[in-house]
Amino acid sequence: MMKSTHILLMGASFALTSLAIAKDSLASPQVSKVINQVTADIATENKLQTVNDFSQISTSAQGLIAQTPTVRITDVKVSQSEKGLEIILITVDGQAIAPEVRRQGDKLILKVTNAVLDLASGQEFVAENVSSEISRVVIKQENDQDVQIFITSANLDLVADVQARVDGAAILVVVEDADEEINVTGDRPKVPTPFLANQLNRADILQRNNIRLGDALQRLPGVGLGGPPGENNEVRLLGIDKEFTRVQLNGITLPDPGEKRELQVNRVPVFLVDNVRVIKNRTAEFESDGLAGVVQVDTLPIPDRFSFQGRAGYGGYNGLNNLYNLQLGIGDRPDPTFGYLGGFNYLQNPLVISKNSIDSANRVETERENKNQTYYDFLGNIGIFYDGGQVNIKPLVLTFVEDKDKFKLSEQPNARSNREDERELKRAQTIGTSVTNSHNFGNGVVLESEVGYYSTTEDKDKTRLVFQQQAVGSAKFFCHAQVLRRWKINGMRSPCSKLP
Repeated sequence: MMKSTHILLMGASFALTSLAIAKDSLASPQVSKVINQVTADIATENKLQTVNDFSQISTSAQGLIAQTPTVRITDVKVSQSEKGLEIILITVDGQAIAPEVRRQGDKLILKVTNAVLDLASGQEFVAENVSSEISRVVIKQENDQDVQIFITSANLDLVADVQARVDGAAILVVVEDADEEINVTGDRPKVPTPFLANQLNRADILQRNNIRLGDALQRLPGVGLGGPPGENNEVRLLGIDKEFTRVQLNGITLPDPGEKRELQVNRVPVFLVDNVRVIKNRTAEFESDGLAGVVQVDTLPIPDRFSFQGRAGYGGYNGLNNLYNLQLGIGDRPDPTFGYLGGFNYLQNPLVISKNSIDSANRVETERENKNQTYYDFLGNIGIFYDGGQVNIKPLVLTFVEDKDKFKLSEQPNARSNREDERELKRAQTIGTSVTNSHNFGNGVVLESEVGYYSTTEDKDKTRLVFQQQAVGSAKFFCHAQVLRRWKINGMRSPCSKLP
C-alpha cells in the first residue's frame, strides 16, 4: 500500500508541476481553480503514514507472550484407548498447544501458557477414577494467562505425549514400563578382506576330474606345486619355499612326515571337500609356516536329510594301467539333535617313470622307476545339536602305502658298467579327531572353540643292491654291496647271498 501511495504522489507531483507551468504560462483563473482543487484532494485522500503511526513491537519475553494469540480451550474429552488415557482439548480454530510437563508428588502437571479455559459450564474440568492407573484429572485456569492440567496417580511411571489434532490437541497419558526390553539390531558392514585370495567351491571341484587335493590346487592361479615326477605334493605360494606355506584341514594343521614337516596335499582326498581357499599374504598372523600364505580346506557339513554319494573310476596314464578309484559317502540328520556324515576313499595309483641321459664322454644312464601308490582314507563328522549351538566330532584316518622298485644302469665306453636295484616300501598314516563347538549367546555374541589331536607315523623299508660288470662287454654282474635301510636304522650291511 505504501509503495502504491508513493507512486501516486509522484504522479500527482508531476501533474502539479505540469499544471503549474501551464498556470504560469496561460495565467488563466479557471486553470488555477482546477489546480487548487486537485491539490486539496491529494492531501486529503493520500496522507503518508509516519513511523509514529505504527504500533510498537515488544522485545521482552512477557511482552511477546502477551502479543501471541491466546489459546481458547472450549471443550475437554477424556477417554480410555488401547494405548492409554486420552485427554482431548478442543480449541478455537484448532489452535495448537505446547504444554510444559513436570511432576509434583503423585501428580503429573501440564502447564499451557497464554491459554484461557472457556468451557460451556464456566467451571474447571474434573474427572474422577478415569482408569485403573489414574484416579483424578483436573483442568483449571491457574491465572489470567495459564491453564494447568493435574493428573493424579499412585504410579510414578506415567508419561504424557502431546499430539496435534485438527480441532486442537490430544494428550496421551501412558504408564512407562520400567522393565520393558528394547532390542536394537544393527547391521555393521564387513570390511573387505585385505588378503589376496583365490577360492574353489564344491561345484568347481566336481566339475573336473579331481581326485586328490593337489589336482584341485593346480588349477588356481599363483599356486605352484612340486614333488617327484607325476606327483603334486608340495605347495608353494609367492615363489617362496614350501615350508612357509601352511595347509589347514577344518582349521587344524595336520602333522606330516614331509621333508620339512609340510603337509603333502596329495594325501588329502577331495571327495568330501566343500571349498578350498588360498590366502596369499605376508603377515605374521599364521606364524613362520604361513608367511607365504595359507591353504584352508573345509569339509562338507552334515546334510539336513539322507544323502548318499558314490564314485568309481578306472584308467591310467598313457593308457589303461590299473588305476582304480572308489569313493563312497553317506550322511543324514535323522533327529533334530543328531546328524552324521562319513566318507571313504580308495585309490590305487601306479606310476612308471623312465629317464635316459648321455653326457659328452658318452656315458649313458638309464633309469626306470615303478611306483604303486595306494590310499585308504576316511573322514567323518558326528554332530550334536542343541538350542543355541552345536558340537561336532570329526574323526580322520589318512593311510598311504607306496611300493617302489627302481633300476639304474650306468654304462661308459671301455669301462665296466654299474647297476643299482632299489626296493622301498613306505607306509604313512595320520589318525586323529577334532571336537568343535559353536555356541550363540545372543545379541550377536558367538563363541567358537576347537580342540584336536592327530598323530602321524611313517614306516619305511629300503633295500639297495649295487652290481658291477665282471668284464667289459660281459653280460654278467656280481654283487658289489647290499644296503638295508629301515626307518631310524641306517648302515646295515650283509652279503648278497643272504638276499631272498
